[in-house]
Amino acid sequence: MNKPYKKINYDRKPIKTRWYLLPLIWIIVTFMLFKVKHKIIKENFKKIKGGCLIVSNHMCFTDFKLLEKFLFPRRSYYISSIDEFVYKEWIMRRLGCIPKKVHFRDMKMIRTIVKLLIKGNIVSLYPEATYSFAGVENMIDQSLGKLAKMANVPVIVINQKGNYLYSPRWNTKPVNKEVPLIFTAKMVVNKDEVLKLSADEIQNRINEYFPYDEYKYQRENNIKIHSSNKACHIDRILYKCPNCLCEKCIEGINNEIHCTNCNATYEIDELSILKNKNGETKFDSISSWFTFQRKFVQEDINNNKYDIEFPVKISKLLNCKLGFDHNFAKGIARQNNDGIKVYGKINETNEDFYFEYNQKLNSTIHVTYDVKGCKDSGVEVHDENNSYLLYPLDKTPVIKIRFAVEEAHIKYQKNLKK
Repeated sequence: MNKPYKKINYDRKPIKTRWYLLPLIWIIVTFMLFKVKHKIIKENFKKIKGGCLIVSNHMCFTDFKLLEKFLFPRRSYYISSIDEFVYKEWIMRRLGCIPKKVHFRDMKMIRTIVKLLIKGNIVSLYPEATYSFAGVENMIDQSLGKLAKMANVPVIVINQKGNYLYSPRWNTKPVNKEVPLIFTAKMVVNKDEVLKLSADEIQNRINEYFPYDEYKYQRENNIKIHSSNKACHIDRILYKCPNCLCEKCIEGINNEIHCTNCNATYEIDELSILKNKNGETKFDSISSWFTFQRKFVQEDINNNKYDIEFPVKISKLLNCKLGFDHNFAKGIARQNNDGIKVYGKINETNEDFYFEYNQKLNSTIHVTYDVKGCKDSGVEVHDENNSYLLYPLDKTPVIKIRFAVEEAHIKYQKNLKK
């Protein structure tokens, strides 16, 4: 797009949720949760006084509704993905949301959060920075303890259960209304303890209470899901057949996961238990299958054998008003232990395009589905000036790309400690 446009202002002063929006938020949240079975539990505290760092797991949009109900009438600042500001920046900022490039180190953002906390505000973070892919926790930033220590504020960890089952990341419609949601807020570090504990000790308390397993929660509570489309779009997270090890051959049809290469067909029952109708059942849960795929990537990374190349369509985020230019460029992406390098041509000008994502410095990469104006699966990358979406054109699994970024970063960090 050659026409000049105004870029996103990440340095704009955060806006506290407008007081006149509070009654409206309460009405909307109450209405949206009216027919949803849910329960809010508090542990180790009765009321939040002064500044507080809230850390929550993240599984679907309902997380935010429950958090708002829990906090009312207190107001919070939210650190939000810049994607969420597209076409709705005005309202997002007035809801107390602060835009951030996902999985991009931003020292200005850290200073902003600390200042808000010191001034007695609540700041809410979703440290996974993405919805759960398979009902278990994603990697979280290990500097949350340092953040709390810098501001000397208590820490509340919110562990939500049922939200993923209610609306899975890979298939958000329709929601499964029979799933009860449990929202447990636990003060893991109080105002006195934050002064005495080290940053590592605070982080350890966060890590201890944060993990979750949605399928374990479902089976222990005998929660039956009667949907006839439990496998729809499941190929977004499951890409490797556990029976024949073929990649890019998984498809979800109704309640069945099918491999087009070996004809293995796994049926998902009402308790989300998997059973192979045509042979040996390698895994009985989606989360176990999801984790199994990672081990192959981990082995290739550790043995310096991981090296893939794939064609990509490249989208560029212009600003919140214009959204994404989904016809920005096309090119070739190559990913190995050193990172992701993208070579291509800008469609409008035919100029060369180059982008490098160093996965040694980035602990993970953001995976996107159904971004405004594009239904494809992609990964989101950023530099100081721009944000891009990379969409594989040959069905290269975006989850595999994410696994590789994470495993390369883990290996890099281990080598630094030697």
